[in-house]
Amino acid sequence: MNELEFAKCERAQPRHGGTKNPAAQALALILALAFLALGSIQVCSPKQDVFNLARLGIPEWMVSMMGFAEIGGGVLLIIPSTVAVAANGLGMIMAGAVLAHLNHDENRAAVLPLVLLTFLNIIAYVQTFGVLWPASTRVPQPRAQTILAQRRGGVETEKTED
Repeated sequence: MNELEFAKCERAQPRHGGTKNPAAQALALILALAFLALGSIQVCSPKQDVFNLARLGIPEWMVSMMGFAEIGGGVLLIIPSTVAVAANGLGMIMAGAVLAHLNHDENRAAVLPLVLLTFLNIIAYVQTFGVLWPASTRVPQPRAQTILAQRRGGVETEKTED
């Protein structure tokens, strides 16, 4: 391929560039604020959280690490190009929190991480695929398109004679 042909080629469009869905952006912003608040509580006052999380078998240093990870995830949720990565990373943290609470028969304490995990999964799906559900799964047939165009007064089909 020479330079002229190469210059005429169309550039590949990226599959993922973030969504323009305002509901997904609003949900991501709300979750970002929630994770920034939760993470800063764990970082700024780890002694209170250590007391609560010690019964789950989580060491003291891990509480601060989870706080920093939640703050980082909250910041990444604000940046449009990193929302899917942040949602997946924070989803892993929330999945671990749900499992830790359920392991110690704390069903009520597992509700908040489970709700956050659900919203994070929705955001990751919408950011990856663009929509929550497709508008139509039916693929129109070429013949049907031709008939519809004729009925609308559009282009007539060319008949080839053999």
